[in-house]
Amino acid sequence: MARGRKRAARTPPPELALAGDHRFVQVWSSFVTSAAYRDLTDKQARLLFYCYFETHGRAMNDSENGDPLLFYMNRGLYVTYYGLYSKGNESGFRRDMTALIEHGFVDCRARGYEMKDKNLYRLSSRWRLWGEAGFVMPADCMTVHMLNDRHKRMETG
Repeated sequence: MARGRKRAARTPPPELALAGDHRFVQVWSSFVTSAAYRDLTDKQARLLFYCYFETHGRAMNDSENGDPLLFYMNRGLYVTYYGLYSKGNESGFRRDMTALIEHGFVDCRARGYEMKDKNLYRLSSRWRLWGEAGFVMPADCMTVHMLNDRHKRMETG
């Protein structure tokens, strides 16, 4: 009977053993090399990745069907948790989230403004058709601010 040495238990190096949130998000090369993604600004791309992180959050558990693509993105997340915008820069967040919706990465599933609640978003695959003739942005994917802006443009236009 061969005797083997016992392996010592390995502990991860300190830089890998950080306390806190460790969510993994898989990103495909076709996603990052797409025309829609390349058209985003750096801050919009960071917001998009934070949206992907949030798909592993509470919205999935709150939904009836447990849809893994649902997420919330509110001021507490984009200001305090992620530090992406300052407290008074809500217009910057709105502008960047609008860009994500217009590029087909995100859809607004429930407009919180109408229900005095948070917006509920869902990741979308419409980005694959962005820039092509078949690309459409349905009104049910838009936020209240986007619908109001569209209405104002139609009145003046």
